[in-house]
Amino acid sequence: MDLQALRAVASRLGIELAPAQIQALTAFVTDLYATNQTTNLTRVPEGEADAMHLADSLLVAEFAKRHARVLDIGAGPGFPAVPLALCRPDLDIIAVEATSKFATFLSAHCPTNVEVVNGRAEELDGRETVDLVTGRALAPLGIQLELSAAWCKVGGLVVPFRTPAEREACATINIGVLGLRLVALEERQIPGTDVVRLFPVYEKVRPTPAEYPRPWARIKARPFSARLPKPGSS
Repeated sequence: MDLQALRAVASRLGIELAPAQIQALTAFVTDLYATNQTTNLTRVPEGEADAMHLADSLLVAEFAKRHARVLDIGAGPGFPAVPLALCRPDLDIIAVEATSKFATFLSAHCPTNVEVVNGRAEELDGRETVDLVTGRALAPLGIQLELSAAWCKVGGLVVPFRTPAEREACATINIGVLGLRLVALEERQIPGTDVVRLFPVYEKVRPTPAEYPRPWARIKARPFSARLPKPGSS
């Protein structure tokens, strides 16, 4: 595996990957697909793992400052947590995953700068302690932001992986009560593919009220959504 797509993202970010990092990334992918033969961990074909798992995961690295504490909610078998940790060893990453099969695999194969939590995001400890909160394919936007906001410290960022089709939703979602403010909408293409990620960048501008995140049943029943237009506006 030559990791051409990953190397392209790393080069753009000014990250020079050492042979040991390439070896560790390759070994992680090998272990993932070996385990995938008996435990369903990913539907991405192994030949596409460089682009759709590794390079895709590293796209969010530009939003992590040096020595940041990063929270990956819904990490699955380790994306973006593991590529971030291996390519950016300065980062301290918490990978939260509620599904046991993913958490078990990740705990057995993650690097030392990743802490795996097998549990639900809304039940985490450590409010307002993380510099960057992210997550791939976690949930609808409103749910993802509610699950993310409380753990981000004031001045930190919440940067979920979304799609360009959600640009308007990302810009208009009514999440001010969570203490978040949209500061940018950034699109990045995965090298060697036609896949484009949208990264809405939300800054944490004030503490999240203690009642958020709500219990899961209430989050799911009444998720945050786009702001409604004022009466009489067009």
